[in-house]
Amino acid sequence: MGIVAFQWEEGENQLTLLQNRDNWDSWETKPAAWDESNQILSVLPVHSFGTWFGISKQGRLVFLVNPPKLNNLSPVLRPVDFLLREMSPWDFAREWSEKSNLAKIMNRGMTYHIIVADINSKSMVYISKGSAKDSNVHTEEVGFGVHTLSSSGLDIQFPEYLHRLKTFSCEMMSDIKDKEVTPMKELAERFTMYDPFETDKEDSEDIFGKVRQYEITSTIALAVKRNNEVMFHERFWENSKWNPNDFTFNIT
Repeated sequence: MGIVAFQWEEGENQLTLLQNRDNWDSWETKPAAWDESNQILSVLPVHSFGTWFGISKQGRLVFLVNPPKLNNLSPVLRPVDFLLREMSPWDFAREWSEKSNLAKIMNRGMTYHIIVADINSKSMVYISKGSAKDSNVHTEEVGFGVHTLSSSGLDIQFPEYLHRLKTFSCEMMSDIKDKEVTPMKELAERFTMYDPFETDKEDSEDIFGKVRQYEITSTIALAVKRNNEVMFHERFWENSKWNPNDFTFNIT
């Protein structure tokens, strides 16, 4: 369910993030919107209360990548759980990785790669469960710098297309490092057009099956500036065209 490239606590911004969402799961989705309290901005599956990306005005951030679903189980409620609570990223990660009965029940049959962060405390944690059959949940601190998140995990660079994704991400972040204003629309368009499988179609078929249906349905570009101003730009595919969706707000 998409790929993410982000630069954490380096460059002009506290965070610069790009996320493509593809159609592997064939979910009907809506453009990003504020919740009823006007405190949480998130992208929304039409038939679910969950999300794969969200950020709050309190500086809580979460984004999710999970492999194509092999069953009806989906971890999209996890990001909402983090956004609505006041737990630190590490406390949240520990809760879901511990061997309690609740954690075992909630993790059963799931695979996911989630990153949770608190912008104000500069804390970011990666949480992953690589196998639906394995009960083990991996957690680790995300260091400052440029990172990628894919259905294979955090900063995984094999097969070759994931190595190209990391190289491409570093190039994009380097291109904007001296710009006072992050070119959100330009970044989103460039990331939408990037095809990580461009030169190894056979590898992508081996991983995802003989019929490859890689199609981007939305791209998010997010920048959190040093003064806590947030710029959010989304390209959303609807009615056979790309539609812009923009928000600007401040983290308190």
